[in-house]
Amino acid sequence: IFLFLDNMHLVSVPQYEEGRMKYKFLSHEAKALCVRYNATIVSTIEYRKLPFGMKPSNSDLAESNSFEYDSNAIVHMYSDLHSKRDDSNLFHWSTDYVTKQPVIEAYFGKNKVSSFKGNLWMKSWPDKAYFMEMTEQAMRDLVMANEQSRQAYASDDGNEE
Repeated sequence: IFLFLDNMHLVSVPQYEEGRMKYKFLSHEAKALCVRYNATIVSTIEYRKLPFGMKPSNSDLAESNSFEYDSNAIVHMYSDLHSKRDDSNLFHWSTDYVTKQPVIEAYFGKNKVSSFKGNLWMKSWPDKAYFMEMTEQAMRDLVMANEQSRQAYASDDGNEE
């Protein structure tokens, strides 16, 4: 059994108001459900408000440490383009070269499922909900190309004045 849940924080629990007790209850119940039915739950979860450009970690999970302790795996997904907007060089262009598309960094905050501890890099097309894995070297090459393009554009602007 696989259960996909968009935002664990939005699950209603009638006997609890919003707050830590609700999320502690939800976390324990989700873990118990997984154990009882040999199920897997994949869920998004909210972070606390993060400073500009900061990548989230397990300590940034909103409201409850129980989610961290009860989970078998926590995968954080970070978009430098979303976080830094125009200051980011970590993006790829849409096929028509009009829109910057995010490159997502997925990294494990916890992994009791396998021995993998690294980062995954994925080009994404949000309008299609499509991701394509890329190597770390391909990501670095993309950042370098975007930096060079930005510098060339800035020097062209400087020459026209």
